[in-house]
Amino acid sequence: MGRTTAALVAVLLVNLVSLTNAFHGDGESWSFTKHTYGLSLDVPAKLVCEYLWPGSHSRMVAPRDGNGGYVIRSALVDQLDGKYIVGHQYTVDLVGLVNPYEGFIIQARDRWNEGLILGSFIPLDTSKAQTIHCLGNDHGTVTHNSKDPVSVQSFIWQAPPTLEGSGKVDFVYSVMQSSLQYWVRINASSPVLTYKEVQADGVSPMDAPCPSAPAANAVYRFTATNPPNCVQSSCDYFLGIRTNDNDPTYLDFMLEGSANGWIGVGFAPGPAMASADVLGCIMVITTGNLAIVDAWNLPASPDNNNVRDDIQNVCPHSANYSNGRIQCVFSRQIVTNDTTQDVPMNGSYYLLYGRGEKPTGSPPTLSYHTAQFTPPISDNPIEPDTASNTPIPTHPCPSSPAANAVYRFTATNPPNCVQSSCDYFLGIRTNDNDPTYLDFMLEGSTTGWIGVGFAPAQAMASADVLGCIMVITTGNLAIVDAWNLPASPDNNNVRDDIQNVCPHSASYSNGRIQCVFSRQIITNDTAQDVPMNGSYYLLYGRGEKPTGSPPTLSYHTAQFTPPISDNPIEPDTASNTPIPTHPCPSSPAANAVYRFTATNPPNCVQSSCDYFLGIRTNDNDPTYLDFMLEGSATGWIGVGFAPAQAMPSADVLGCVVLATSSEVAIVDAWNIVGGYINVRDSIQNVCPHSASYSNGRIQCVFSRQIVTNDTTQDVPMNGSYYLLYGRGEIPTGSSPPGLTFHGAQFTPPFSDGLVDPATFEGNSSGEVDELHSVMVRVHGVVMTVAFSIFGVIGIFFAAWMKPVLVQDGCWFQIHRAMMIASLLLGVFGFICIFVAHRHASFRGYYGLVPLDNPGDIIHFTWGIAVMAMLVANPIIALFRCKPNAPRRWIYNLIHGVIVGLLFELLVLANSCLGFYLLGGEGAMFYIYLFFCLFTIVMNIILGFTVAFISHGSEDLPALARTIKLCRSVCQYGRGYTKLTLNDEVQSLLGDTADKKDMKLLTMAVRWITFSFYAIVSITALLIVVVMVTQTIPS
Repeated sequence: MGRTTAALVAVLLVNLVSLTNAFHGDGESWSFTKHTYGLSLDVPAKLVCEYLWPGSHSRMVAPRDGNGGYVIRSALVDQLDGKYIVGHQYTVDLVGLVNPYEGFIIQARDRWNEGLILGSFIPLDTSKAQTIHCLGNDHGTVTHNSKDPVSVQSFIWQAPPTLEGSGKVDFVYSVMQSSLQYWVRINASSPVLTYKEVQADGVSPMDAPCPSAPAANAVYRFTATNPPNCVQSSCDYFLGIRTNDNDPTYLDFMLEGSANGWIGVGFAPGPAMASADVLGCIMVITTGNLAIVDAWNLPASPDNNNVRDDIQNVCPHSANYSNGRIQCVFSRQIVTNDTTQDVPMNGSYYLLYGRGEKPTGSPPTLSYHTAQFTPPISDNPIEPDTASNTPIPTHPCPSSPAANAVYRFTATNPPNCVQSSCDYFLGIRTNDNDPTYLDFMLEGSTTGWIGVGFAPAQAMASADVLGCIMVITTGNLAIVDAWNLPASPDNNNVRDDIQNVCPHSASYSNGRIQCVFSRQIITNDTAQDVPMNGSYYLLYGRGEKPTGSPPTLSYHTAQFTPPISDNPIEPDTASNTPIPTHPCPSSPAANAVYRFTATNPPNCVQSSCDYFLGIRTNDNDPTYLDFMLEGSATGWIGVGFAPAQAMPSADVLGCVVLATSSEVAIVDAWNIVGGYINVRDSIQNVCPHSASYSNGRIQCVFSRQIVTNDTTQDVPMNGSYYLLYGRGEIPTGSSPPGLTFHGAQFTPPFSDGLVDPATFEGNSSGEVDELHSVMVRVHGVVMTVAFSIFGVIGIFFAAWMKPVLVQDGCWFQIHRAMMIASLLLGVFGFICIFVAHRHASFRGYYGLVPLDNPGDIIHFTWGIAVMAMLVANPIIALFRCKPNAPRRWIYNLIHGVIVGLLFELLVLANSCLGFYLLGGEGAMFYIYLFFCLFTIVMNIILGFTVAFISHGSEDLPALARTIKLCRSVCQYGRGYTKLTLNDEVQSLLGDTADKKDMKLLTMAVRWITFSFYAIVSITALLIVVVMVTQTIPS
């Protein structure tokens, strides 16, 4: 009775809502989704999500009792009594045992708390099913999105990652056969007809949670590949098996290969397909996603006899499909609770290696495949629990070396080249975290492979070889462990049986290969790996794209490789690159202030300078100096530190554009004693941070220790030196490229005096300009406040606010206060710039202004004129006559127009120029330019508006009215005529009601205009002030 009553109430509520929604034009009669209902009603959403009530607009009957023959088929219902394992996936089918159905909605709810939706659904056919948001769970509710009748729909239910509630789940669902026959809130675990009663008995639940995923560089103790011994990333088929690190009751599996549908492995009692337990990765056609599945082959053997297990005893870790290749990683218990369809992995089985095309059907299975499209069945049975054909290294792989790691031994061709431009580069170092490993870097110009060999003699035979190789079929790079056979045919390089390399990175770009990897000093492969604490000749090789499978480091001629090393070396200890006493420091911030700068032309904006040098102490390591070089050059830019005003014996730091790649290399070089030849230092004691070449300009940032470990070619930066400023064209004829000879016409001069780079204490040529930088910014801030805020607003009050602030001369009090503040601040700002120039003597001038920069000359000249008018106008005001004096108009003309108006216009123009000189055509300049134009436009608009209100309505011809209107702008807008203030007010107002209304209107216009102008202007100017404080002047 209770259920019937509730059903009737629900029917009435649904019908009421349905009638309401009918007026919205929604005529669907089968949807469970929330959009079926009106947008403003909360009740339907509650009905759908909590009561699983269908959203039909025409349903006028109560739901049917029972389940109508519509049942949930799942191991969780039929065998496990709802007990799930966190993180596991389970197959869930909704089956119509008698009739098909049009609509459905399913949720997985906690057995003890019906309001808690657990886990998430993954529809296997998204053309027929979708997930919707309910009760805070985005994917915990699955419903149809097609009204085509179906008899079975399949989904994956993903258990929650942590145990919630009771730990048991009930599937609750509603089914619609038609608009007049539907069943609501069926509990799959209730005592009604279930799939278990119709179909089969189940098995016991699993009792172990999923283990952690294997590491990305994990070693698989058993591998099977096709072609044999191929590189994993190029294999048609790859299988790896290992014991899980954290739970030895699980095995980890990796499957990878070229396939667009599925890849799998089977465990069969004999060398045949039938009765095999199968694990695999399968492409779901409707979604394009990969699913990791647990399946089995039926004992009978038709063409397609593979079916999904009722219990999915796999723990998925990762699965991806890219460029025609599938890769997936998962775990499986050695002994599961599914004794019917899962074999125990501690038994002995033939392995079935398979891959195939995209499957069809629902749910998709590992479809039939021909022998031509798969590796064969294994020749012999193996025990997955213990099988091993890949010996485990004695140590796990170490961490990767840092990107700026220093390699204690390097070999290059051409000798001493910059790494990024070398035809061949090899670096060897001891790993930072595990000293039993060596790190290797190989880089060079090649399209196929690059490698290094360790040979007992100066010959190819019997060498242990490490290298990077291009896999033709995929375009990827593989890092390989190989060796040269004792006999020496043209191509005698073969892959080691055990790949004892730990790959870190590998890349190919613009015809260059680079790879980084580690190798144990002593490995467990005594047959093909030499111990790296021995003495060997090094073989330096690179070659074209290899052929064959697996690809090898193919034969190469001597013309295409550097020679064999002249002498044997010990990789474990060899060193020809002294390690810096300190690691490289962090990069300076992009807006860092350089306390010493040198520019050409003097005082230019950095981004437009022909030459710019900046030096500062590093923020995080005071034993380092940071350098910035920037300028117009197509080849190189640099700075030298010389004992005299001459080129020889100078220590040189610079940035060089590489002709072969247009990349920029930061170099440590020196000028040979007694000559003008620049050569690269043997030890590159620079820490590069950034380098770029664009639109004919070079910029680079780097750090150098004040005192390095190279006492021969590096000068200590705490000494005193003349600075050499140079830039030049792209260097030719030398490898590595050097900072080529340049004429005096193409470089700034030597510094005038000696400079101490570490402390900047010396004569005038090396004075610190930090005070200059600060005072220039103070000048900009103070002048903006003095002139653009106090000055302009003070003038505004005198020009426009007289009629509205007549009483007690309020307008005059404000005007006078503003102009006095402007005068005092202006004088202070004026002094600041002289102080700043006094402390920029390294630029070649003292005190006033640089005379070789037209912009600075104009700014300085206009500034003098502005200051003169600012001082003169208060003096003129002392001699003003009374407002009603007959010659008062002369004072108004001089004070207001000739000095006042010209002052305002010159302030705007000169400030705009100042911001351009400070920051170029940046945001700061354009914001102030907007303020200038805004000020001018507002004055014009206000003048014409006030004049029009006062005189625009007179009955005059159009031409006469226009002339009178323009005259009124001067007469009543700015008061520069012989009329007194009282005359103006009287002429405007009179005694009539119309004149009084006009007075109120013009007062309102003036106040509104001032308020709007003040808000916009002050906001813009404050932004400019903030930007000035952040700007680094040159």
